[in-house]
Amino acid sequence: VMLHISPFHALRPPPALAGELACPPYDTVDRDLVRHGVAGRDWSFLRVTRPDCELPPEASRSASALRGRDNLSLFVSKGYLEPDTQPSFYIVRQDEPGRSQTGLVCSVSCRDVLAGNVIGHEATLPEKVEDRKSLIVLQGACTEPLMMFAKTGPEFSHLLAEHSKAPPLYDI
Repeated sequence: VMLHISPFHALRPPPALAGELACPPYDTVDRDLVRHGVAGRDWSFLRVTRPDCELPPEASRSASALRGRDNLSLFVSKGYLEPDTQPSFYIVRQDEPGRSQTGLVCSVSCRDVLAGNVIGHEATLPEKVEDRKSLIVLQGACTEPLMMFAKTGPEFSHLLAEHSKAPPLYDI
């Protein structure tokens, strides 16, 4: 099965702010840790991915998503994020002791998801899925990567290796 992928217009931080905006994945930190992580840091990207940290515990999912949307707009207006001038593909590489992962950052067609060509993580809790869907719809943006794995041929691996030789946009 071939996925339908395309380049996209990213919102990216200026290189000097990239390390400051970087944050842990939304589902790896609890609310108290998020509140602590954003304290005194207006530019923490957790304000976009975990906007519930700025609201009372009883706030609705939609109120949280709307706050995330407003924060995303604020990040753009303050220059914490800048829109790409043209759609692009990106290569991401994660290095850890003993292993390295390289992947392609792109848009994937919803048709592929609906057709079952993209399989979600088996341990994702339904509440987390609904949270993310709500945030994506109301923000009009996917603010965190949705990791997918695919079997690829040598051509794709070669292409990734060739393009990975260029200096990185960010090294954090």
